[in-house]
Amino acid sequence: MKPTTTSLSSTSDNTVFCYRQPVAVRRLAFYFFTILSLLNFGVFTPAMGQDETLDIDAEAEKILTELLGDSDLVADSGLPSDPELAAVLQPAPPRKWDLDASLKAGAGYKENVLYSAYHPSDSLYSLAELDAFLMRRQTSSNQLYFYLFGQQRHFFDIDEAENEQSVVFEGNYLHQFTPTTGLELAGNYFYVDQFFDASISEVESDEFRLVQHDLSLRSAVQQSLGKNWKLWIGGGGGEVMLEDSQDDYTQWNMLGRLEYAPRRYARYGLIYRREYELYSDRIQRTAIGETIPDETVDLTTDSLRLYGFHPIDRQGKLHLFANLTGYLRDDNGGGYYDYDRWRASLGLRGRHNRWKGDLAISYTDTQYTDRPSVFMEPDNPRLARDRVSVWAAVEYQFSDHWFAFVEGEWEDNDSNDPIDVYSVTSATLGLGFRL
Repeated sequence: MKPTTTSLSSTSDNTVFCYRQPVAVRRLAFYFFTILSLLNFGVFTPAMGQDETLDIDAEAEKILTELLGDSDLVADSGLPSDPELAAVLQPAPPRKWDLDASLKAGAGYKENVLYSAYHPSDSLYSLAELDAFLMRRQTSSNQLYFYLFGQQRHFFDIDEAENEQSVVFEGNYLHQFTPTTGLELAGNYFYVDQFFDASISEVESDEFRLVQHDLSLRSAVQQSLGKNWKLWIGGGGGEVMLEDSQDDYTQWNMLGRLEYAPRRYARYGLIYRREYELYSDRIQRTAIGETIPDETVDLTTDSLRLYGFHPIDRQGKLHLFANLTGYLRDDNGGGYYDYDRWRASLGLRGRHNRWKGDLAISYTDTQYTDRPSVFMEPDNPRLARDRVSVWAAVEYQFSDHWFAFVEGEWEDNDSNDPIDVYSVTSATLGLGFRL
């Protein structure tokens, strides 16, 4: 096992960190969908900024009127003053917190655990997973929620990659100053501990451990534009820290988001984002890979995302998610890290009685502007990479809290650089408990 080094990440364009994404990073592809699902697809009521509290007193009076035949008799009957009946008719104290959480335990099998092009290794594994969403019901002008995802896999057949952990956490607070204007504050923490194989030939294995901590804060002003439109303008920043590596960097970003929500389950929008990555120690390189003395890398990435959440049925039990994102990355003059990338993904989430299913398909295409496919060989074609991934999950709720699940994932990576040609497949079967 070898630790991550600057030379490794620099000569391979940070292949491990930017392209061979950890499990939790790929999980984030569905994170935005999950959050909006919980907030807007009926898991929690009321939804954002809406007051849908049932007027129990009015309902009780209506029922008694129907029973007694005269609304005046309701007041004169004395029934509401009866302690027991009054207790039934009075609205229950509103809950301050809503929690949706699940625990999973299972076993599975994974092919090519280390994402290797030359030394694939397979293994059985055990799985433990926590997924929790907590939202505080405050006034109609405030909202606070927390999301936590944690996962650990223990591989039985690979000693150097015995355990793999990942954690995603977000806290989000929204304050409405007026019915149309609000301020959103959020913080994120991401952690991953995972092993990879970055071998460049079949001769020897080059395995290393990646431990990454990512902490960021952001804020945005939210403005309603008419009945169904909303606009967000904001930005943020944070630190990305990699153990045993000099590739730590500071990130800053600015974003604008426009969204159209014609009805409860439907959302369509676009997000523009500009992100800066400021490295203190990563060496700058020319397009073919030559080092540039006394210069470090600063990366700028512009992205535009079009997304949609579309209800297929009126009951909100079947939803379609679509996402198309284009990226344009530029370094500060070297050219080695410049690329154009686009990513398309399609997801389907449905419920029927005790069954729940998820399906997600994505495709990513990356074309480097000037960097050759072979290091230090300018006459070779420009480096190109593409990835196809499919993730599917099915749950069956066999009691009030217990459910069985099966999940599967397949990923195929292709490139004109042989070290980036590999496939990964995994399948998991287990039980879960939902609060």
